[in-house]
Amino acid sequence: MNHAVGGSFASDLVPQATAAALSGSDRVAVSVGTNDAAPWKQVGLDRVLTHVDEFLAGVGSVADRLVFVTPPGVDQSRLRGANDRTNADVARYSSRLSEAFEDTGATVLDAAALLVPLGAAAFVDDGVHLSGDGYDVLLPALRAALDRA
Repeated sequence: MNHAVGGSFASDLVPQATAAALSGSDRVAVSVGTNDAAPWKQVGLDRVLTHVDEFLAGVGSVADRLVFVTPPGVDQSRLRGANDRTNADVARYSSRLSEAFEDTGATVLDAAALLVPLGAAAFVDDGVHLSGDGYDVLLPALRAALDRA
């Protein structure tokens, strides 16, 4: 079941988990952080971590079957905004979010590291969203992580 919604933030995790009615046998992939790190959204890292902690506290029955897919970064050369995300911003969110998930026993899938060999080809023209090539690398790794979870 896919409850992913484009443009999601960490604040969407609890409502999405509630809507999914997770059970103890579910395996769950979570991917947040890129939108939260956008400067114009101004979602502070502490607030993001509060939302993630609330989500993690509510899904204790599946905590060991969670896979956190880290933010993949961005292709900064393609970003059009004068004050857009940077890979340093995204990496800061990714690092802290990864720690929160690891602390609960979740698996962390480092999307940015997986996509390094593709370089700019990992992203579409907006520099933020993954390309087909990017998904061709990420999705098999996600499937393997979910199979192990």
